[in-house]
Amino acid sequence: MQPRRRAVAGSVAAVALAAVLLTGGQPLAATGQATSPTLTVRLFIDLQDPPSRDAWAAYRLALKPYGDSARLHVHHVPLARHAHARKAAVAALVARAQDQEAAFIDALLRHPVPDGRAISRAAGAVGLDMDALTRARAAGAASPEARALETGRRAAISFGVRAAPSALLNGRGVGGVPPAAALKTALKRAFERCKKVRRTEASHDCEGSHTRKHAPRSYPAFDALRTGGAAAGGPAAPARPAGTLGPRFQVQILGGEPILGPADAPVTATWFADLADPAQRRGLGQLLALVDAGGVRLVVVPLPRVDPAGSATGRRSSLRFALAVVALATSLSQRIRGKMIRGFSDRRLKDWAGVERLAAAHGMTSAQLGRAASAPATTVALERFVRLAASVDARPGTLYLNGRRWSGSTDEPGLKPALTRSRAEFTSVAARRVPPRLVYGALVAAGRMISAAERDLEPREADVDFSGVPDLGTAAARGVKALPVHLFVDFRGLASRATFHALERLRRHGTHPIRLHLISIASAARPGVTPSGASFLVAHKHGKGLSAARRLFSMSDPNRWSSLRKAMKRLGIGLAKLRAEADGEAARAGAATAVRLKARLEMDEEPVLYIDGRRYVGPIDEGRIIAAVAFAAGKGGGQAVP
Repeated sequence: MQPRRRAVAGSVAAVALAAVLLTGGQPLAATGQATSPTLTVRLFIDLQDPPSRDAWAAYRLALKPYGDSARLHVHHVPLARHAHARKAAVAALVARAQDQEAAFIDALLRHPVPDGRAISRAAGAVGLDMDALTRARAAGAASPEARALETGRRAAISFGVRAAPSALLNGRGVGGVPPAAALKTALKRAFERCKKVRRTEASHDCEGSHTRKHAPRSYPAFDALRTGGAAAGGPAAPARPAGTLGPRFQVQILGGEPILGPADAPVTATWFADLADPAQRRGLGQLLALVDAGGVRLVVVPLPRVDPAGSATGRRSSLRFALAVVALATSLSQRIRGKMIRGFSDRRLKDWAGVERLAAAHGMTSAQLGRAASAPATTVALERFVRLAASVDARPGTLYLNGRRWSGSTDEPGLKPALTRSRAEFTSVAARRVPPRLVYGALVAAGRMISAAERDLEPREADVDFSGVPDLGTAAARGVKALPVHLFVDFRGLASRATFHALERLRRHGTHPIRLHLISIASAARPGVTPSGASFLVAHKHGKGLSAARRLFSMSDPNRWSSLRKAMKRLGIGLAKLRAEADGEAARAGAATAVRLKARLEMDEEPVLYIDGRRYVGPIDEGRIIAAVAFAAGKGGGQAVP
């Protein structure tokens, strides 16, 4: 699983999903304040899926030695292809409300198929309230359990969960069902890392700390995934993080944004907001309270929602609101813009009719508002805001204080000390005889911008073992500090072919040395065990991997044995040797590596490109790949080649 894939998952808009925390396992001991376990495991399962059923048993057994130091949270992600999975998940949520979820799942998994009869028997075996189960079944999609299931599913998708079973161990993703020894090692490492975090960072939120550090773009979605209330009778949810100030960005004021508060205020709070979202409008109200208290200037940057997990209707509504806000902001005075923003926070502008009323109050008819919202100048202005958001890693709901990214919500207890720190930074710069109106510009000028190349590379994967992937480096490259590039392909795919040739040119003529690794993921069942994949692995065993890849990508049908025999013969590999070794130890090991990595990294299609351990998600464009390699090399990537 890839918890940071743009979903982490380029970068998707963070959505304020009211995710329901799906908990199981033992409650924590109360010590006057909710404490966090040293080991938090989030298990994503489908109760009809055989591997998920195996994962439930494996994790339950592996977590037993940790006792109260560990907590297992169950997140149900029923797959559409399983007829009974959703019914079983709804029943599990009914059981959760009665603090019987773990017992119910244990009872259900004793049945080979969790059909309606098996679900009823399991419910009866653990003494569930059958009336509650009947009501949930009768209500269908309208039941609280079904709604909670859908909310949790959307939160998981937004965070990047794509497969069941998968798990998060203190925030680090693990796909599939690891062997018992590997799972034991992974849990032990997660446990030890958490103890180290608590010693060095004074933080008890180990999974949140990991996500903030290694996948900051995914943190809002991760926070939504885990911060819903626990079901009645279940264990208490862990305490929410206090929030922290992150790195400083060049959050410029472009002009045209609604601004409230004086230009010389010690703190400039920049709020990238989707004003069609009720949750963000509530956050806006909390920020306005800070402005009213004094010392804070609020800059509201309208930003449409682009979340692929949301509905198309919601995205259209969000875009319409954003265009209307920009159109009104560019035609109204700054004082009226301020009133407009306050209207969004106090529900006067909760829908399009409210926006039309505001326009009418200032002499603009509905038709004029529509023309202004669709005018080229309005579109250009909104695009400037979108580009600014991309360059500072913002999405709807992101808040910056004097250019520093705030990782928490607007009601976090840590926001007050963050404001104090921001005021101190302002005072420090002002003490150098910088006019107060220019202090904000001086502060953000020292920040950073996100380049297109950086946006094409996601945060580095944690704990991914790329060993066993065929290395196409040449003898001449040995001893050179080269950037490792891993390319997963289908030798029949045109996009795979184009990417391979782009990397070949880059490897031979690029400014930054790269070390190319290649593996076939053509077959969904047994990646690498296609005629082309097996032939490549045999050729690689004999030191001809690069030559074989070139020939395979030049063939119209690289899986035709008659063509393969000729190609391999030109490389000095005869038919007898090819047949003997195509299913030999080396080929099987290569196929096993492909299977492991495809499950671990959730590869759905080819080509998949990793540059220095970071997934490349930009367009398959040679210029952008070159820029991404240069960016990774400039960030200290690369390793000494043995």
